[in-house]
Amino acid sequence: MTDSHVYTVASGFGLRVIPVAAPYELAIGPQPGQLDIDRWAGDTHLFARMTPMDGGYSSELAEGTGSLHDVVDIETGPAFTSWWLETSVFRVPLPPGWRAIAEGAPDSPSMFDLIGPNDAVIYVQTPRRIPAPSTMVAPGQRLHDEGTTERSRWVEVRYHHEHREWAQRHDVVALDGLTCVVTSQCPVSALQSITAARDAVVDGVCASS
Repeated sequence: MTDSHVYTVASGFGLRVIPVAAPYELAIGPQPGQLDIDRWAGDTHLFARMTPMDGGYSSELAEGTGSLHDVVDIETGPAFTSWWLETSVFRVPLPPGWRAIAEGAPDSPSMFDLIGPNDAVIYVQTPRRIPAPSTMVAPGQRLHDEGTTERSRWVEVRYHHEHREWAQRHDVVALDGLTCVVTSQCPVSALQSITAARDAVVDGVCASS
C-alpha cells in the first residue's frame, strides 16, 4: 500500500483502488460497478467516481479535484464481480448503500467503519484473544439473545443511549488461522435496516490471500 496510514483498499473488477492517504471514504456509486472515493487533504475535499470498463476503467472528478492520482492509485487486482474492502488481514464485501470510513489512525481498533442508514454501524476486529460471546457484555448493557449461524457464534446486547434503545451484536467468525469479530449496532427501531448488510459481512468475511 502506498501510504502507511492506508490500511483498507477497494478490490474488484480486475482492479485494486488504493487511496493515496487517509482520511477517506469508499462507497458503491449510483450505477452498477461504480465506486465513489472521497478523500480529505486538510480542509480540501477531493472526490473521484470510477467505473470499470473492459478490464480498465473510466473516472469522473469533482470540481476542484486536480487529477485522479490526487485521490487514488490504481493497480491490477482480483476479478471479483463486486467491490470488496481489502486489508492486509481480511476482506469483506462493500454493501450497497453503506460508506466505509477509514481514518487511518494506527491505534484504532478497527481499520474502517461501515456507516449505514439510521445511524447503523458495522466494524470488524481481529483481536488476539477472543472471549466467549456470552461475556461480551459491557457495563450498562444487558444480554438480549445469543446463538449460532453457519459461520458465526453471536451475542446481542441492548442498552440505552441518548433516549433511545440500541442493539449491538457481536458475530465471532473463525477462519483458518484468524478469528474475526463483526460488530453491528443501530437503534432497536431500525434493526431491519442493518440485517442484510450485517449478514453479507458475516457470511463474506475471509482471510486476505
